[in-house]
Amino acid sequence: MAIANDIGLDLTPEGRAAMERLNELSSVTIEVGYQADQKAADDETSLAEVAYWNHYGTLHKDGSVMIPARPFMDTIKKHSEELAEFSQQTLSSLETADSVVNAIGSQAKSMIQDAIKDEEWAPNAPITIEGGWMMNEYGKKGKSSTKPLIDTGALRQNCQYVIKKGKK
Repeated sequence: MAIANDIGLDLTPEGRAAMERLNELSSVTIEVGYQADQKAADDETSLAEVAYWNHYGTLHKDGSVMIPARPFMDTIKKHSEELAEFSQQTLSSLETADSVVNAIGSQAKSMIQDAIKDEEWAPNAPITIEGGWMMNEYGKKGKSSTKPLIDTGALRQNCQYVIKKGKK
C-alpha cells in the first residue's frame, strides 16, 4: 500500500484488501514437485531422485540411453502463460493470500500430473517392460504398464506443492 500512498491514491476497501494480499504474497514461494523425504515404491530411493532420472534421463556405463529424458516438469514452463492467467484470476477472486497460494500450487501440481498422464513420452523399452536389466541388477519385475512414468503411479500421485514464507 506504500505505493498507493506515495502517489496520493485513496484506495477503496476492495483495493486496500487486494493490496494487502499482494503484500503478503511478495514473500511467498510455491515449490512444486517432489520433496527429499518422499520415498519411491522400494521405500529406499528418494522419489525426487526417481523424478530427476525420468525428467533428465540416464545413461548406461557404455554411454547408451538407460532411461530416456521425459521432461514432465517442464510443463510449468511450457504453460507459464496459462498459469499466469490462472494466478491473476485467483488473485482477483479469492479473499486471502493463503487461499491464493494454495489454489496456484494446486493448479501447478495438476499441470504436472496431467503431463505425466497425458503427454506422449518416449516409450518404455521392451527390456524395461519385460524386467530385463532391472531384474538382473535390482531383482525387480518388469513394468505393469507400457506407458512411461505410469508404472506404480507414484510420480503422478505424489507430486506436491510446498508453500514457503519469508524473505526471498
